[in-house]
Amino acid sequence: MYGLAGKHPSLNEIEYYAGLNGGKAKAHYNAEIDFAWNGDDHGALLPRIKLTYDMTPSLSPFISAARFRRLPDLYLTNLDDHVSGLNAGSILKSYSFISNPNLKFPVTNEATLGAESHYGKFESSLGISYKKINSQIYLNYNIDSLGNNFETPTNFNDTYIELFGAGKYSLGPISGEASGSFRRWNKRFFADGPEKGPIALGFVRLSFLRGFFVPRLYFGGSLEGRFSSRRDYRSITPGLTSGFAALSGRLEFRYKDFTFWLNEDNITNGSYITWWDYYQTPRTVWWGFRWAFFD
Repeated sequence: MYGLAGKHPSLNEIEYYAGLNGGKAKAHYNAEIDFAWNGDDHGALLPRIKLTYDMTPSLSPFISAARFRRLPDLYLTNLDDHVSGLNAGSILKSYSFISNPNLKFPVTNEATLGAESHYGKFESSLGISYKKINSQIYLNYNIDSLGNNFETPTNFNDTYIELFGAGKYSLGPISGEASGSFRRWNKRFFADGPEKGPIALGFVRLSFLRGFFVPRLYFGGSLEGRFSSRRDYRSITPGLTSGFAALSGRLEFRYKDFTFWLNEDNITNGSYITWWDYYQTPRTVWWGFRWAFFD
């Protein structure tokens, strides 16, 4: 339950799901069906199914299908905003956000074909997915001759194809993982697909954890990187944000039930943008501890 001031200040949401999994010989299945209901766009059935076949002890192709729904955003449907006297020269005199009470929220249908493998301590997955998004949301900007800017959320349908892959490996106290995806957007709505999201995304992590000196004394850490390709946008003026790489690190000391950690986010202090025009936080160092105890 969450809400805000206005004509429709709150929203109730409930979800129920049931599933089955099993198989015979080399074939396996995992099926689930959800029923989600909320006070805005009401009820929806959200089924998921995955079929796997063990071609060899180490290689298992699979096919899956699923349906997902995004929760309504009360700000987009109920909250209006107006700001005047922006002192932005001749470009902009005022800004008005006009909510859309009839806005629908995205429902994604996807079909995936891929394979999972296990060779010793190395695990990987690779596949291709087709996603169809009904009622995708686009913020429509319109500037009149006096420089007054009006923005309102509108719907459109969209599709894209995504290639994805991931891998994990461990060797003693060292472990690593990497994943990435490449998306090909449909151009029926925008001529340049990158506006809908980055074409390529990536993630890597290298971790270390080892016991020292006395039993139950551990020291470890990790270094991880997140990568994104360029992203285009349209708002008051069109533009783009360059691709970026963000690094974060963690050190951890653990003795019995006590854990102390030291984290550093955005190690290179890069002023990259993850979503126009919100900059990621600068270099941030923080620490904490946890002590689990019981009688």
